[in-house]
Amino acid sequence: MRHSFSTPKSLKTPLLESLPLNLLTGARILVKAENLQTGGSFKVRGALHRILKLSADQKSRGVVAFSSGNFGQGLAAACGQIHDPCIRCTIVMPGDTPLAKQTRARSYGATVVLSNIVEGINREVTAAELAENLSQEHGFTLLHPFEDRDVIAGQGTCGVEICDQCAERNCTPDLLLIPTGGGGLAAGCSLAVHEKYGDAIKMYAVEPAGYDDHRMSFEQGRRVGLKGNPPSLCDSLQAVSPGQNTFPITSKLLQGSLVVDDNEVREAMRVAFEMLQVVLEPGGATGLAAVLSGKCGSVKGKTVVVVASGGNLDYEKFSKIMSGGSGKSTNATTPTCT
Repeated sequence: MRHSFSTPKSLKTPLLESLPLNLLTGARILVKAENLQTGGSFKVRGALHRILKLSADQKSRGVVAFSSGNFGQGLAAACGQIHDPCIRCTIVMPGDTPLAKQTRARSYGATVVLSNIVEGINREVTAAELAENLSQEHGFTLLHPFEDRDVIAGQGTCGVEICDQCAERNCTPDLLLIPTGGGGLAAGCSLAVHEKYGDAIKMYAVEPAGYDDHRMSFEQGRRVGLKGNPPSLCDSLQAVSPGQNTFPITSKLLQGSLVVDDNEVREAMRVAFEMLQVVLEPGGATGLAAVLSGKCGSVKGKTVVVVASGGNLDYEKFSKIMSGGSGKSTNATTPTCT
């Protein structure tokens, strides 16, 4: 149910800077705090842009999407708390999706359906199949979290803001690091930033270990898919392969993909909490992890923009991760190429 007070739309999130972080790295680190976005991640940008493109008939029938949590929350917020009148929204999430993400999506008015976790099958594959079945059964419009061109365009507003905010600070970034699952944010941001800076800025995807399909795809010059559901703290970055519509963009505009492990992500979450006073979910901390671990090489004397893509994390899980807990799925297998 819609509240009587006015509700937020997608926000212009801040570009955070911390003197302790700059001193630690020897660089100027600018963190695009999408964890402070409506819905707790950048995903509301693409979701809102997409639903505004729906026909009247599509809006009346409702929408369905699969999501590891963040796109679901963004879409739920766009449909139930931003769009007037509300649009019926069903979100299919993997069964091991953090409870905080499920609860938040429901609070925005969405119906949340959990898909089974099947050993040996990527969790997002089963969620996508269930979403497709629900679309056919109920007549919902199926929305894709990263393949849809309108979603990609919406995510690109994050890149537009980065360019504007750097101009306000009279600085030109040397590096841009983008947490990457299916590639919607990376594609949208890289298009916007390349239009502003051209080849003067180097841009990289950042992926969690075990889900480095972009790295493998860039190296092989084609889309490479993964099988299995290997354990990872980064539940929001577990797409099975680069998007069919995103890969032609990212393969052209990005310099490559950097891969970080759980320990490096955990350390980045700690640094973000202590030096930026923000809470990042594991997937949202991968860009900062790439800087702190040296995966992007020496950044001394450079200006580095890091997209902190999300912060949807409850206190219990944050505490467990910070105390060294794995937060990993028990239904895990080693990924293989297809």
